[in-house]
Amino acid sequence: MTITTNSFTPREIVSELDRYIVGQDDAKRAVEFVLKGDPDNGRAWFIAALIHRRTEDVLSAEACLRNALRLSPRADGWVMLGQLLMVQSRFGEAEQALSKAEAMDPLDGGLHLARGDSLAVRGRFEEALPHYERSLEVDPSNWGGPARAKIVAAKQRIADQRK
Repeated sequence: MTITTNSFTPREIVSELDRYIVGQDDAKRAVEFVLKGDPDNGRAWFIAALIHRRTEDVLSAEACLRNALRLSPRADGWVMLGQLLMVQSRFGEAEQALSKAEAMDPLDGGLHLARGDSLAVRGRFEEALPHYERSLEVDPSNWGGPARAKIVAAKQRIADQRK
């Protein structure tokens, strides 16, 4: 799919990317086009962050996400920022981002899953377990599968640590 500046309006591009997230190169060009015409488009910055995250460009994803959150704060954005910071072992900053997410939506299952991950990656499985259980409790339809898998894994790691 080739996107040119004549193909869509910026709003249509953001809408299409939201629905399909087309090929990475086309998506990057489309978002760059949108942001060139509308640098205060928080949704476009969020999509740019998703694209960079998918290509494992963590620093670019973080920069785009910070712009998105400055313009349009949202709980799932703060959760994603927390995850990006965890990948960089910036756990204190990650916790601050997750706290902002919790203030906006304490029933976001992704938030609780991310909190558990932050602890588990540091070997603190007993502390992670209640967060995974909370994720399953508050948002089973969106996060039930990952939460159940992480609960099983955390319990196994706790058992292994006790041996």
